[in-house]
Amino acid sequence: MRSLKATQYLTLVAMLGVTSGAGYYGYQRYYPKPVVAAQVNAVDVAMGNLTASVTATGSVAGPAQSKLAFKSGGRLSELKVNVGDPVKSGQVLARLDDSDLQMALAQARGSLTSATIKLEQLKAGPRAEDVRASEASVESARLRLEQVRSYEAGPEFAIVKSQ
Repeated sequence: MRSLKATQYLTLVAMLGVTSGAGYYGYQRYYPKPVVAAQVNAVDVAMGNLTASVTATGSVAGPAQSKLAFKSGGRLSELKVNVGDPVKSGQVLARLDDSDLQMALAQARGSLTSATIKLEQLKAGPRAEDVRASEASVESARLRLEQVRSYEAGPEFAIVKSQ
């Protein structure tokens, strides 16, 4: 019997707990809290300058960044922009000293002219004086050959040859 009273007692306590919790929940939900008025400091309106500033840390990056380089190396002769200047596509930013390139261009043009003249001379065929000069050169070489052969047959050459 005692266990029955204890079970009834525990059931009654549990029912009271559930009923109390449901009542508290309903009270919180359906009866709003009273609104407390905020304290306000009244100030007279006056004309003046409004200044607003924002201080922040971070890094700023532009919309596009490009790495630039010249096609050839050299000494910079002119710089047309400064760091931070806005630039447009196709704008000349700097110039290299081109004196070495101008000299090389002049030499190349001279070589082309010389080669063109030689080509025209070869196309025209040999001149009579060139043929005569070549014949004289061949005759001179033939005479020197004979002269060397005649020394070879002489007694001095035989002594030198035997030593």
